[in-house]
This record gives sequence, structure tokens and C-alpha cells, in this order.
Amino acid sequence: MCKHASPQRHLDLDGANNIRDIGGYATSDRKTTRWKTMLRADNVAGLPPQSQAALIDYGVRTVIDLRRDDQVEKMSNVFADSMRVGYFHHNFAGDLSGDDLAASSDVARAWIERMESLEGPARKTAKYCLRLDTRGHVIRKILSTLSTPGILPALYHCRGGKDRTGLVSALVLGLAGVPDVTIAEDYALSAYYLWRGSLADRGVREPYDGAPPESFDAEEYRLRQQNTPPEVMDGVFQYLGERYGGVEGYALEIGLTKGQIAAIRGAIVE
Repeated sequence: MCKHASPQRHLDLDGANNIRDIGGYATSDRKTTRWKTMLRADNVAGLPPQSQAALIDYGVRTVIDLRRDDQVEKMSNVFADSMRVGYFHHNFAGDLSGDDLAASSDVARAWIERMESLEGPARKTAKYCLRLDTRGHVIRKILSTLSTPGILPALYHCRGGKDRTGLVSALVLGLAGVPDVTIAEDYALSAYYLWRGSLADRGVREPYDGAPPESFDAEEYRLRQQNTPPEVMDGVFQYLGERYGGVEGYALEIGLTKGQIAAIRGAIVE
């Protein structure tokens, strides 16, 4: 079904469907990412009190909200005024429309024009690369926050927990030395958990615990998989390698210091 899907990885809490610990992944130098250090999630802004308490009991000390300004205005974050959890809002994608974004820089315009001739995974890869090239100043803030002493364990989230959150996870795991193929598999896991979360809303019941989605809800699951195919992240890593020399080169290019990169590695790798 899902290679890395495990009860330890996924936190099954009311109010969200895609909260996942990024611990337990092997690195290229035979180490492992540390559990209970960084979590990726879909929208936790409206979590009920019992789920908030469960995250705090799990160890979460910081919540980083990656949503757009208008999304935060529409649903304020329950952790924003918490006395027990630090809260940061770093608007990953920005609020510009397509036309305004194209007019904002030559780099943005070139990517948007290129996307017009692309479709499927290639188009999504280009969209991600557009964000990497044009939102480096915000990505620097996100990674800088994660490198700050006393911040961790931290949870970062957007709305679906797959695109903005997926890119942050890819960068963190890349800096940790997790192989690209594993990071792409972690990215693709969102399809499974978002599919599971949709079952009750659609009135679908699993015929038995652990039933593979292909056995009773194949079409819906296939559609979910199309939203986070591993090929997208493969393309992102290819671009990062060609343009920046890899994830670390990108981090340095956007302004992270070698000390901050070492702090992220030291925190997430054991």
C-alpha cells in the first residue's frame, strides 16, 4: 500500500488528516532522522482542544503556519494565542495573483510562461520551482526559525499539507541527507492520508481495517495520487541540482548560514 505509512509516522487526530512525523528516515550516511522533532501537517488552525492537547503532549513547542494571509484571516490559528506553544506565520506562497506574480519579476514571468505549455507532474514541478526561485526570502525565514535554539519540536503546516508543507519537508530532509527517492515517497504519502480523511465526508466505509484503497475506492484514490506523484519531487531535486548545486546550495543561496544548516542537521539527524 504505502511503503512509509505507519502508526508511528501518522498522528490520527480529530480536526486534521495529514499530520506526520518526519522521523525514522534513513540518511545516505546510515544515520536516521529523529522522531518527535519536526512534524508536517495539513490545516491544524482549527484543531479542537483535545487535539491541541495531544500535539502538546507529543512535544510540539512551535507551530509554523505557511498559509496565505487571506487564509489566515478566514481561519485564525488556534495556536496563535497559545500560552504553551510558540506561533509563527510565514506566508510561503504569497498573495499575488498569476498576472501580478508574472509582473513582479523576470524569473516569475519566465516560469509562468513555461507552465503554459506543461501539464501533469511537469507543470506542478515548474510551479514548485517558481516558488523556490521567487520566495527564497520567506523560505529562509522558515528554515531559520527551525534552526533556532529552543524552537523544536516544531510542526509546520499549510492547508492540505502537501504542496507548501511538502517543499519545506523536502528541503529539511534534503539537508538531513535523506535520499531523494525517500523524500519523494514521503511527499507522495499525502495522497493516502488525505484520501483516508475524505472517506467519512463522502460516506464511504472501509470493508475491513487495513483494506487497500485500490480494493474499494480505486478511482478516488487514483485522483488523490495525481496530486502528489513522486515524479514532481524528482523534478524539483533535478532542478535544485542543476541550478543551485543541490539543497544545501539552495539554502546558502537564499541566505541561510552554514551554522544554521548545521543546526537543522544536528537537530533532525541522530
